[in-house]
Amino acid sequence: MMRWPDIEKALTAGMRAEAIADRVGTKVPDNIEQLSQFVRIARGPGSDDSITDSPLIDVECFAQDYGAASALAEDIRQYLHSLTGRRVGGVLIDRVTTATSPTYVDYGNPGTNRFVAAYRLEYRQH
Repeated sequence: MMRWPDIEKALTAGMRAEAIADRVGTKVPDNIEQLSQFVRIARGPGSDDSITDSPLIDVECFAQDYGAASALAEDIRQYLHSLTGRRVGGVLIDRVTTATSPTYVDYGNPGTNRFVAAYRLEYRQH
């Protein structure tokens, strides 16, 4: 039986390997306010056709400075789109599309700025 790969693990490993962000993970750390930047990756809902899985990938980009958070969000968007036709963390990415472009969403702390986006990734079992 073939299994779907852990896309969160693959994306976080890829971003760490290419030094896209200072810190990347699947859970917001307790000390987010003290970090210069952080990227949270979370698999959202999706569907599959038994060959290709196509979930939404939610991305939250945090930084102390608004401009830095915005730039980080755009860097992540460009990185994700560059994955089309490439392997990341052992997973072949067939296609990446932007579902919602990076948008500022208040985090409730004036010292922490957050941009949120969602991308649809298509990839295969292995």
